[in-house]
Amino acid sequence: MVPFRELPWGQQSPPPWGMPGATLRGFALRASMPTLQTWCDDTLNGVSSDSFVPAFPVVFLYLVHYPKLVASGHEELGFSTQNEFFLMMPVLRLFAPFVPLELGWAFPFIGVDNGTSAISGQMVVGLAKTLGEIDINEAGDGSYAANVSMLALTTFSPDTQQMVQPLLAIAANDPDPSATAIAGGFPGSVLHIAEIKQELSSEAIDLTDLPLTPASALASGCFALRQIRDCGAPAEAALADIVRMHWRSENERDFRFWGDVAVDVFDNATFPITDALGLIGGVPLPIGGLRYSPIASWGVTADLCLSARVLD
Repeated sequence: MVPFRELPWGQQSPPPWGMPGATLRGFALRASMPTLQTWCDDTLNGVSSDSFVPAFPVVFLYLVHYPKLVASGHEELGFSTQNEFFLMMPVLRLFAPFVPLELGWAFPFIGVDNGTSAISGQMVVGLAKTLGEIDINEAGDGSYAANVSMLALTTFSPDTQQMVQPLLAIAANDPDPSATAIAGGFPGSVLHIAEIKQELSSEAIDLTDLPLTPASALASGCFALRQIRDCGAPAEAALADIVRMHWRSENERDFRFWGDVAVDVFDNATFPITDALGLIGGVPLPIGGLRYSPIASWGVTADLCLSARVLD
C-alpha cells in the first residue's frame, strides 16, 4: 500500500474516533424482513467472503448529539462537534449460508450536520453520510423533539434541484422517571430492552448468550460498504470492500424511556426510507409523510470510541 499523505486541509480524519459525552436517543420501528434482505443483497453481499442477512424485523432510528469528536492519538489537533441521525438495522454476518459468525449492525441511512464527518465517514469507513440540518430540543420536563432535514432530491427528473428537504420529525413525551440502566453498551444494549427481546430470532438469541463474553462486547460490530467510483470507468468501483467498525461504549448514564412518541417520516427520491426498509404501521399525515409509533423509545449518555478494519 502507498502511505496515506496527511494534508492539513484534508477532510479524512483517521480512526479511532473518541466521542465523550454522546447523548443517544433511540426509537425502534417494525420493518419487513424480505425488504431488509433485499437491502443486504443490494449493499453488503457479494463484496467479501462473508454474507449478511437481517437478524430480526426491527430497525432503530437514532438521533445523537456529540459535544466532542476527536481523532484518538491526535488530540493536539483539536476537536469538532455535531448532530447525527441514522437508521440502524440488525444483521447476522455469515461465514457460510447457514453459519452465523456474529450479530452486528448496518446503516442504510445516515446524515450529519458536520462536513468533515460526512467526508471521513464515507471515505474512511464507508458510512454514506449525507450533509444537512439536525435540530434537537431537550426540554426541562424530560420531553424531547428533533427535526432532520437533508440535502435531497424530491423526485428524479431533469427539472429537480437538490435542496435541503424535511426528512424526519420526532416528538417524545411522557418520560418514565423510574428508568433504570440497560445492560451492556451501545449499540448492543438495545437487545436487552424488553420490547426488543420479544422480536429476537433464535439465531440472534444464541449470539447474545455466548459464555464468558461480557455484555459490552456482544453485538458491538457494525458493517458498511466502502466504495470509490472509478473516474475513468464510472460504472466500476476503483475500491470496494466491507468495513467492520467496532463500538466501545463506557460510562453509560442518564437513562430514560418515553411512553408517548411519534416518529414522522417524509420520504423523497434520495431517502426512500419507508420503501427501502419496509417500515410497517405508518399512518398518513395531512401534511404528507407517515407517522410511526415506535415499539420502544429510550435515551442514554455514553463515552464512545469507534475503531475499524477491513474484512478479508
